[in-house]
Parts: sequence; C-alpha cells; structure tokens
Amino acid sequence: MSAYRIAVESASAERRLQDRERGPGATEAPAPEDLTKSVFDRLTKWIPGDTLAIYAPGVTLISSAGSPSLLFLLIMFIVTPLFVIGVAYSSSGIVGKQILVAAGLSAVAFAIWSLSVPLNGWQEIALIAAHKGAAAVAAAVAGILFGYFAEGITRRISS
Repeated sequence: MSAYRIAVESASAERRLQDRERGPGATEAPAPEDLTKSVFDRLTKWIPGDTLAIYAPGVTLISSAGSPSLLFLLIMFIVTPLFVIGVAYSSSGIVGKQILVAAGLSAVAFAIWSLSVPLNGWQEIALIAAHKGAAAVAAAVAGILFGYFAEGITRRISS
C-alpha cells in the first residue's frame, strides 16, 4: 500500500471521528465493510509501497559494496511514518490521531517486512544472521498477524 492510500484512508476516518464528536446530524453513517474485500488486501494494507520502492534498491546498492546496513534500515524505519504524515498533510491538512497511529503502524509493518529482504540491515544482528531463513518465516507469520492487529486498532480508534 502506498503512503498516499494509508494517509487518505486515515484522514477519512479522522474526519468521520471529528464529525461524530460534533453531535447528531453532523455525521453520515460509515459505509458497511465490503464483504468481498480480499484477505490479501487486509494483510498487505500496512506495507507502504513508497518506502519499499526506496528500501529494496537501497539494500541492493549497499550490499553490493560489502555488508548489510543497520543504519539504512533505521533511517527507513524513521522515514516511513514521515511519508504517511506528509501525504496526509499535503492532501487534506489533517494530521490527527488516526493519521499518527497509521504512520506508526506503517513503520512497524516496514520493520516486519524488511526481515524478509535478502541482505537486510537486520542481518548485522548475529542471531538473525545465523538464522536467516527462520527470520524470514517468522516475519511472514508476524506480517499476517500484524495485518489483523493493525486493522483492529484503526477500527477502534475511528469509532
């Protein structure tokens, strides 16, 4: 999912929450969840594509020079929520609680996903370097569980 989609969906939820706080008559009922929404979309929703588009070639470039870079991983972990916040601000001017939570969730999703990238910065940690395959499988399981967890958090915040 792109930072744009995360920010726009979160800003929409933030507006609905603000409308509800204004009182009856100022809000429209939220649309019922589309029952045909795929499980795949629900699980991958929190992986910001903008960050991945930078991280994957960056890891390739850095690893070709020698070893994985934990510093690059940390930089991207910090930049990821800034992308979401920046897009929300530029598109709607609203950076409320819903946006901030979505931004934090996007950083966590990136951290989980990055474990599955070959020669990622996590591999500077001896335990992960010694068990690369197990770390990638654990990241896949964590990613699936995180998708459900993140969806639950955002639903509770917007209500």
